[in-house]
Amino acid sequence: MQNVQALVSRLAKHHGMDMRTCTRCNKTFELSPDNFYYHKNRRGDKVPQKHCKQCEVSRVADWRARNLEHHQEYIKNYRETNKVRIKQVLADYYQRNRETKDAYSAEWCQANPEARRAIARRWAQRNKDKINAKTHNYRARKQGAEGSHTDAELVAILEQQGYLCYWCDLCIEEKYEADHYIPLSRGGTNYSSNIVMSCRRCNASKADLLPDEFVEKRSLVRPPAPDVALASRAAA
Repeated sequence: MQNVQALVSRLAKHHGMDMRTCTRCNKTFELSPDNFYYHKNRRGDKVPQKHCKQCEVSRVADWRARNLEHHQEYIKNYRETNKVRIKQVLADYYQRNRETKDAYSAEWCQANPEARRAIARRWAQRNKDKINAKTHNYRARKQGAEGSHTDAELVAILEQQGYLCYWCDLCIEEKYEADHYIPLSRGGTNYSSNIVMSCRRCNASKADLLPDEFVEKRSLVRPPAPDVALASRAAA
């Protein structure tokens, strides 16, 4: 085997090729990024590793299999402490490869409609507040209403209400909707100060009614009014 490796090396030198023998599998490869990973030494120079790519991939896979819990904990902590950096790296990568990524995404979605819908449903379930804020802001822009709010503000309002419907005190920890206290069509704004969290039934039946009109319609006990100093241009 050593004689074969030596012959390969001599032939490579004869043809002007740099070769390296992997220290793990003892196979000889052309010295290039296709066959070896490179890293920086103490002087900052990029140098090839002593073992080939295939051996390095196998070594890392074996280590992860033996240290699965430790590896998962490391990945979790790294993602938690480097959220901004990871987000920026992914954004930069997408911008550099936008056409390719968009084409692949469109092709995958077309070939996997059920999986795409399942992913969309899971995302919507985890991001109710983002969807509520986006929907409300869109409606407000269409109606020319002032103001906007964020998903974080909706979460804060929900917590302030103790996860109870603003109108009927039903528990809405799992299913809730953002409701404009003064409807947009009646002069209400889209600021968070004009938002209350309600159950689906109350939000649907209130529609474009003013608070007094809705309370009278449903024979409810009038809850204390939220801070609507910025919420309404006119409540008529």
